[in-house]
Order: sequence, then structure tokens, then C-alpha cells
Amino acid sequence: MKLVLIGIGGALGAIIRYFIGNFFQVQSNAEHFPIGILLVNIIGCFLIGFLYIFFEFKFSINEDIRIMIFVGILGGFTTFSTFGLDTFHLFKNGMMNYAILNIILSVILGILAVWLGQFIAKIFWN
Repeated sequence: MKLVLIGIGGALGAIIRYFIGNFFQVQSNAEHFPIGILLVNIIGCFLIGFLYIFFEFKFSINEDIRIMIFVGILGGFTTFSTFGLDTFHLFKNGMMNYAILNIILSVILGILAVWLGQFIAKIFWN
């Protein structure tokens, strides 16, 4: 059942990301800067931070619904929110070196992985 809830949530999150990202991108007229995705990532980070505290300390919910929201909806909306929460917890728990390492590796290796993926694809399809 958890996988079904995660799948439903992921689909909803992805659809919401598409509409919100496009809305902000069109409204901003930012031709060369991905403002829509930037705002989606910031909104996702805000929501995961807010909902984490809300569900942890204010309003208890079923674990399956919690997973649907955090892994499914917010995961489909943006995995950047999970990265933000994980990194925040590293800072909060005094693991500065791990937090900084997570930031550096996630950003640099992520960009390098995009480049490598394109490089390999060009080799195969050129």
C-alpha cells in the first residue's frame, strides 16, 4: 500500500511542479533564468520544513500518509526539498563538515553527472 501511496503522491507532486513552475516562469518573463524551478525548489524546501515540524510536534498523522506526503508529493514536487532537510539536520546536529560536504558533492557531482550523461549520450547517438 505504501508504494501505491508514494506513486499517487509522486504523480500529484510532479503535476503540481509542472503547473507552478510554468506559471512562475511565464509570469516572470525570465527568458534565460529558470525562475520557475528555483521558486518550486524554495517552496518545496519551505513546505518540507514546515510540515516536518507540524507533523512531528503539532498534528500526528498516519505513517503511510506521512510517507505519501514527504516521499510522494514533495518528492515528486522537488527532491531538492529532501536535500534541504537532510542538510539542515546535519547542520542542526553539529555535523558541519558533513553538511558542507553534502552541499558541495550534491551540486558539483550533480552538474558533472548531467554533463557525463550528455557526453555519453552524444557518443552513442552521434
